[in-house]
Amino acid sequence: MNKYTIGRRLGGGTFGEVKAAVDSEGVHAAIKFFKNPGLAGVSEEELLKRFSREVRYQKMIDHENVVKVYGQNLQDEEPWFAMELADCTLKDLIANGSLTSDLRNKALFDVLSGLETIHANGLKHRDLKPANILFFEDEQRFAISDLGLSAAHDGESSTLTISGAGGGTENYAAPEMARSLKQATFETDIYSFGAILHDLFVGTRRTPYERLRGPGAIGKVIEKCTQPLPRNRYREIAALRADLYDALENLDEQPPSPKDEKVIEILGQPAWTRDDLDFVFMHVDEQTQERQFERRVVSSFSSEFLRFIAEHHPEYVPCICDYILEYNIEFEGNFDFNYCDVLANQMELVLQVADLEGKAKLLLGLLMLGTQHNRWYVERKFVDLAGPAANDALIRRMKIEAEARDIDIDGYLNHLPKSIHMSGSELHHMLRTEE
Repeated sequence: MNKYTIGRRLGGGTFGEVKAAVDSEGVHAAIKFFKNPGLAGVSEEELLKRFSREVRYQKMIDHENVVKVYGQNLQDEEPWFAMELADCTLKDLIANGSLTSDLRNKALFDVLSGLETIHANGLKHRDLKPANILFFEDEQRFAISDLGLSAAHDGESSTLTISGAGGGTENYAAPEMARSLKQATFETDIYSFGAILHDLFVGTRRTPYERLRGPGAIGKVIEKCTQPLPRNRYREIAALRADLYDALENLDEQPPSPKDEKVIEILGQPAWTRDDLDFVFMHVDEQTQERQFERRVVSSFSSEFLRFIAEHHPEYVPCICDYILEYNIEFEGNFDFNYCDVLANQMELVLQVADLEGKAKLLLGLLMLGTQHNRWYVERKFVDLAGPAANDALIRRMKIEAEARDIDIDGYLNHLPKSIHMSGSELHHMLRTEE
């Protein structure tokens, strides 16, 4: 603790108090000190375990949308840990009316990115709410904090629920949390996100633990997030992100034509005939360079639809791959920042069912999409797919595709280390370049 000079009190909760601090090198931080609230029937040892768990989980996640831990001393007389110092919380921005529509959307997509990483690490947050979403003004960045209620997917949980000290914050907690903290699933966090959407787009008082509703397209997203049964909510962040993006775009976008509507309706069906597929792909060919329609089509490629195409009509898979790559090239560098993540997830879905040529085109598209927009999420996805273990034939075919289209692949590859601070060894040996 000698490293830090402690400043003003920033806030606190049931199990801790947060104060501003600055270290010996002038780095500002927020320090959370353990505090025993003296709950009946709960030992200090159990409370300290929860505090320690918050530190452990938060440290294991390295992502811009999860608050970074700088250091800790859990054996100190007053246990503590230091983390990034934020300017305020999402709750503060909502309360003081300074949340513009652009900043609101940034908050939502940042939270989804952070939550996706938390889930990818096998964790559930279990107390997601505006007060636990921190805002860093200079970077215009939101990050999730307070992982004290988090649990690993192996079933680790706290017994504090019986005392009323656990179970999340009532107004944001899913119905299963009212029964037991151990009932929480990944979909529990989805419910909490839906409650945050309700705050931002509806704003009325609500009854805790119930299904929430709202107007229009955003209302449908809120309703699906807050379904009473976890299995009926969004099962993947990627699907939620895509629907949220569409809903936000629909707030002020022109309605689709009847033919466009029919294409989207067909793509959303549980089964498809040959006539259905012919109609979809003929209309897609006619609607070139119409971004609004193309975005709806790409977002509507579900995993079920793509598996059906791969198994029963594989002749259409190359059409889909070509369509998505051309879509990337046509609108080079001009996609909305958050839509990049949506598009990247759809490309990864198609990549799973494509042949070698299709995979190569989609991989090239991912590289271009990520680097043109400097979108770390997409760039990292490309690196994961084009790493040392990637198929030699796939990487060779991607390079051939780039050359045939006169695409400066080395320029895009050289951008990656500057953007996501990776080393060349993280890429396949055929993709390692020297500037």
